[in-house]
Amino acid sequence: MVRWTRNAPGRPARPVRPAARQPFTGSQRALLAAGLLVNVGTFAVYPYLAVLLRDRLGVGLAQVGLVLGAATLVQFASAPLTAVFAERVGLKRALSLAAWLYCLGALTYLAGAGSPALTVLGLFLSCAAGALYSPAFRGYLVHGAPPGRRPRLVSAGNAAGTLGIALGPVVGAFLLDQPGRLFAGTAVLYALLAAGHLLLRPEPRPEPRPEPLPGSRPGPPSEPRREPRPAAPEPPDRSPPLDRPAGNVGRPEPFRRVPHGIAGLPFAVTVLTHYLYMQFYQYLSVYAEGRLAAPALGAVMMGYALGLALVQPLAAGWIGRLRYPTALAVGFPCMAVGMLAIATGRPAGFAAGAVAMSVGNAVLFLKNDLEALAAGRRSPTVVFGQQRLAVGLGALLSGAVGGRLYATLEQAAAPPVFWLLAAAQCLLLPPLLLAAARRQRRTAPH
Repeated sequence: MVRWTRNAPGRPARPVRPAARQPFTGSQRALLAAGLLVNVGTFAVYPYLAVLLRDRLGVGLAQVGLVLGAATLVQFASAPLTAVFAERVGLKRALSLAAWLYCLGALTYLAGAGSPALTVLGLFLSCAAGALYSPAFRGYLVHGAPPGRRPRLVSAGNAAGTLGIALGPVVGAFLLDQPGRLFAGTAVLYALLAAGHLLLRPEPRPEPRPEPLPGSRPGPPSEPRREPRPAAPEPPDRSPPLDRPAGNVGRPEPFRRVPHGIAGLPFAVTVLTHYLYMQFYQYLSVYAEGRLAAPALGAVMMGYALGLALVQPLAAGWIGRLRYPTALAVGFPCMAVGMLAIATGRPAGFAAGAVAMSVGNAVLFLKNDLEALAAGRRSPTVVFGQQRLAVGLGALLSGAVGGRLYATLEQAAAPPVFWLLAAAQCLLLPPLLLAAARRQRRTAPH
């Protein structure tokens, strides 16, 4: 609906552009740039952590995997708590604090060249920083925005983070043989970002509307009310019910309510999405050995990330209008096609699989978050923290189930079967999950 502003007397009213078409604010643009740079610094180090930990701890990759798994689980499982903490201290302060934690983690890596304990401490500091930064970053982007703008804002935040994931390993590859310079450079980057976050505009906190006294009557207005200029009627909105309010957006959430108010179906679908996606992300490099050169694999992974960053913002409006079952019927079959293409073991199959995976995940990642915001009964920041927990559970399930399955099939000299089974799961598990959700709704007491 078109709104009209009141100008000085004698001048006609000016129309205000609809919220869905307004550009990003200066703070939102600055935060998107910061989110990109945070992930550049993080993923300049993350792909090489296994080698770093193995060299510094002097243990095998099995023990290194346990350390990485524990740190990742702590990062994702604590996200609902860190989301509530971010709301209580303020999203702007939480973002700056998280950047300082990233900086401290990089400095601890730098100082821990000869100390396994400091290296592990640096890992957990970085994971704590990620647990705090992610929900605060997403919550700040959508704070106070009408639901119609959420697809654009959430997709822009996802795209900024994905671009950082794509560029980070390239930056790290140039400094891999000099880890001291890598950690010093990331520490300086995080320190600058921590200071830059202090310049963000604080998020507005809604003030409670005063209640009238019993028996009182509203006084006369201080000036005569001007009737707004009538606007042309708009066509009816036929989009799905995305514009429901997303829970409490005023008072900070209490810690005791962290486990409550999870949007059940989006949470479960997010777990399933990342269970299947992480099989692609975790085991593609192992499958590519002997089938695809390392530089070509790097190009494929970068192409996947860039495709995800490009498709999601361009299709954000369309994805936002899709009904949830329709979005799942688009996203998961695209993932299945990607898995089938990878199973061929050919370079063209790897490239085609990455393209199909980027399209499927662009739809699923965004729609899962939008549906959780629309169906959740909590504030947006807490909803993003809950979604972060779902991502961690999916990654944990993928490591536990997918790793054992891949090892079994590799011993049987049949690794392509792993990708065929993953494709079958992409097609079979989502309908089963939707059927279970419908059955639960029918049997739930009203």
